[in-house]
Amino acid sequence: MLNKQIIGMIAIGGLLLISACSIDIPEEGNLPSWNVIMELPIFETTVALSELIGDSLVQAIPLDDSGDSIFAFRDTMNIDSVIVGDQLSIDPIEQHFVQVASEVQFDSSEQHFSMKMDTVKLDDIHEDIMAEMGVIELTNISADTTDPFVFRDLMPNAQDIEDALVANGGSATLEIDTVALVPQIQTFAFESFSEIVISSGFMDITIINEMFIALGAPIRITINNATGDSLFSTIWITDIATGSQATNSIDLSGRTLPGDIQVKVSGISNGSQGEPILVETSDLDSYFRVVISPRDIEVNQADAIVPSQTITEANSITLDPSETIVDEAELLTGTLSVNINNTMAVIGSIQLTITSLVDNTNQPYLLNIPLPNGSSNVQENITGWIMDLDMADQSVFYEYQIITDDTDPENVILLSTDFVEISLDLQEITFSRVVGQIEQQIISDSGDIDVNSESQIQEAVISHGELTISILNGVGGESDVVLSIPRIQDNGSGLLETLHIIPGQNIFTINLTDQSIVMPLDDQRLDYSTATTTIAGFTGEYFLTDSIEINILISDLTFSNVTGIISQDAIVEENSIVLDNATKIETALIQSGNLNLIIQNHIGMAAEVNFTIPEFSKGTVLNKTFDIQVTSDPDTTVIPLDGYLLSLPLDNQTINYSSNISIPNNEIVSLSLTDSIEISVLIDGLTFEDITGIIDPVIIDIDTINQAITALPAELEGIQFDDVGISIEFESNIGVPVFLSLTMSGKNSNGETASSTISNWNISDSNVVVIPNAAELINIMPDSIVAYGQATVGEVGVEGNVNTNQYLFGKMLINAPLSLILTEDAKLDLEPSGFDTEFPDQIEELVLFTDIYNQFDFGAAVNILIASDSLSFDDGTADTLINVNVLPAQTYLDSIILGEYEISLLSDTLNKWIKPYVKMLGRTDDQGNPAPSLFLMSDSMRIGLYGSVKAHIDLNDRGNNE
Repeated sequence: MLNKQIIGMIAIGGLLLISACSIDIPEEGNLPSWNVIMELPIFETTVALSELIGDSLVQAIPLDDSGDSIFAFRDTMNIDSVIVGDQLSIDPIEQHFVQVASEVQFDSSEQHFSMKMDTVKLDDIHEDIMAEMGVIELTNISADTTDPFVFRDLMPNAQDIEDALVANGGSATLEIDTVALVPQIQTFAFESFSEIVISSGFMDITIINEMFIALGAPIRITINNATGDSLFSTIWITDIATGSQATNSIDLSGRTLPGDIQVKVSGISNGSQGEPILVETSDLDSYFRVVISPRDIEVNQADAIVPSQTITEANSITLDPSETIVDEAELLTGTLSVNINNTMAVIGSIQLTITSLVDNTNQPYLLNIPLPNGSSNVQENITGWIMDLDMADQSVFYEYQIITDDTDPENVILLSTDFVEISLDLQEITFSRVVGQIEQQIISDSGDIDVNSESQIQEAVISHGELTISILNGVGGESDVVLSIPRIQDNGSGLLETLHIIPGQNIFTINLTDQSIVMPLDDQRLDYSTATTTIAGFTGEYFLTDSIEINILISDLTFSNVTGIISQDAIVEENSIVLDNATKIETALIQSGNLNLIIQNHIGMAAEVNFTIPEFSKGTVLNKTFDIQVTSDPDTTVIPLDGYLLSLPLDNQTINYSSNISIPNNEIVSLSLTDSIEISVLIDGLTFEDITGIIDPVIIDIDTINQAITALPAELEGIQFDDVGISIEFESNIGVPVFLSLTMSGKNSNGETASSTISNWNISDSNVVVIPNAAELINIMPDSIVAYGQATVGEVGVEGNVNTNQYLFGKMLINAPLSLILTEDAKLDLEPSGFDTEFPDQIEELVLFTDIYNQFDFGAAVNILIASDSLSFDDGTADTLINVNVLPAQTYLDSIILGEYEISLLSDTLNKWIKPYVKMLGRTDDQGNPAPSLFLMSDSMRIGLYGSVKAHIDLNDRGNNE
């Protein structure tokens, strides 16, 4: 053991020293002791990625021009070649046709004709209107004042008063007696009329007292005519004080008022009412005046200046009973005639409104007519106007307003019984459109339908066919159409059908099965007749300028029996088969397939059939001639098509064929439905060696590839690849676009999975396919990667060339440089190492030195564990000797004085295993986000531990330590 060796060496040295110095050898139990310091190695290891990574798939690649290299996981996998093979095909092509009896005898026959409705009209509408003047309104007559009634003329004692004043020098204090007034008369004239007979109105008479004494009471004013005859009067029963006025109103209703009148004043003056007053000479000329004011005057007769008068009336004209009942009708023709006889002495205008006649904005018809004296006439074209009536009340509503001119300044004689006579006439009324009911009409038509046939039919029993009658009812309403075709017979009776039509398109199909066509050989026509009857009492909308269009079509006739002359030198059937395939063929070399012709001869005679399809060629176009015998058994001919070239225009995918058959044509024969040649064409099983055109996409499967991933070292845990590229480079000689859909998935030993998918990658545009999210796939540390998918050959609408030998294969490259994101769990899991360093028994002090040289691009937390058994590192029972943090690309050197427990761990003979546990500390950017760390080929981490031991040496204990 090391401590014994050390003690021995020290003892020998001591003896030599004693011997040289002639020192006495101490006795047992009294030997010397001292302290020594020694350095002891404990543990050293170097961690290099080149040692951790042993798989050949992890390679060193240059990092930059500096000569440094970085580890990268690289793997290349081949995708097996796939070929188009026998997938170039199209669906079967099939066509069936029958020659002779069913198709050549009777072509479709058609006849078109139209019918218009008779004119729908109303009887003339007449109305006589007597518009009387009625009460005449006059403008309020301006108030006017009489000449003054003077004091000296009214008072019987005026001379006595004047004498007294003269005697007293022109003024005196006098008592004016109460006396009866001397009656006074003033003439008065109304300028606006000569005479009026008043229907209603008033006359206001106002007395304005400007005398020096009160007037009255009573005071009477009498209105006389010009000859002095009294007309009416009014009395004031109260005094009218000096400087005041008073008004009485007289109702003039029923009175005649002349233009010239007399105003007579009579009554009593109460004088000074018993009191002396100062009177001057000028007071004798004081007076009062009378103001005459007629108002609200309406008259029955006037010789006057007559203001504008208005006569208004609204009424209706009831239409004569008719089958035509109008809700709304647009006039095709129409005239409005207005005859006027004006008996009045005034002129003016008439505003006539026919509210039942409106325009297309629903505004009523308005007519302004001058109103002269005597007779006049106005005629207006009302075509295009709309008659708007109530179907329950067929009346035309109208209103009129007669406005006379103001006669100022002329007087006219006008009576309330004066009138304007108006005659309204709506004439020649016809309609282009009616909403309502119209009178019943019957419209007839007849004609011929030519039978278009090279043969002459005498009689034919129809096994299948139909007559289609299309009736476009543009008029509207509902009608019954009776169709008769005598030469189409059912048990001897000609065809007779009644069809009920509604507005718009009406289509009727008459089944002609089992009916017969019977015609003379020299008259190959079908005569017809129609009778269309409108439905009386039907309410609807009618467009009367439109028509009823009738089209008769006889089509798709086949016969069970035909008697006649079949006049055809040769029956040629030329038709085509449209290829309804997504693949559009320009040229196609057929690899396999057959043309099957199944022919049945029912005509009872031998015939020759020549069949040609020009689109198939093998040096010359496909042309086959067949002899058909008198037999009803089908004859099948199979023509192999391998080696034929099919050529078509891309924009017309049609195979054309022709069939030529000859039959007797100069005698009357009777044929039945079986008298025909039926030919069925079937082109089946077509596959191609080579196609040029627009190819219907062909899907080919790519074999699944499974690549094991063993290159990632198990010692690296908690890492995430920062930059992973997975790409597939394809090679193909396919002449159309190829679209790749591929799924790539991985799974690790913990059951975690990740996948990445690409869809419809056009490898014709870019043959290098880049797998998205490749880092996610690799970062689960998969045990293997599986790739599978499909390639779609061809693109809809894109032209190209494909043949069966064309191929597709690829090579997949995985490139993952060890530029890694270190997670919180990132660590280097190193293997434990045993050590056999022996320590002195009497350790006074132990200083542990840690020397770590870190070349990596990441920092590390280095935890050094110690245990007596290597399994203790797995079950967590190992002890921690030291724990330090190391920065990226730096050297760490430090020392620590160990305590008794740590010394015991190192010096204990049972603790002989040490394991460094390196937790990798990832880098971050300026924002604190994880940044990748580079794993360079030359990088490594060296970890060294050694101790400085201070021990006590006591030779007296030598025997105990032996």
